[in-house]
Amino acid sequence: MTLAQAAVVLILIAPMPNAVRGLVVKVYSTLIHSTHGFGSGVHITAIGLQALAFLDALSKVNHLEKHEYTGQLGDMINYNRLLLNQRNAYILGFGLLFAVLGWRILELDRQIYEVKKHNEEIDEQKKAQ
Repeated sequence: MTLAQAAVVLILIAPMPNAVRGLVVKVYSTLIHSTHGFGSGVHITAIGLQALAFLDALSKVNHLEKHEYTGQLGDMINYNRLLLNQRNAYILGFGLLFAVLGWRILELDRQIYEVKKHNEEIDEQKKAQ
């Protein structure tokens, strides 16, 4: 999921003509804002679940579970679990970051598209006069 979110963010920050930006905004609006707000509720729920999973991963980094091994083997298992929990926290953190960035960049792209479209309409009116 994180790779898909990263791909969306990279597509959104790429320089694009206003017509392409408008197409992206229209597709986003159709997917997210269709069915009377159900899509945006799903988007917010997904971000909320990712945030909860991230907080859980952080709590596991701070509190390692006890095991029955002792000595050097126990130390290696503790270190391995710590690295595993840290990796999970990083992956979930980046996923959360990409989800928020994607949502914000899409909103900014929508605003840019609307302003450029309005400016084009004003330019056409000036030419018509």
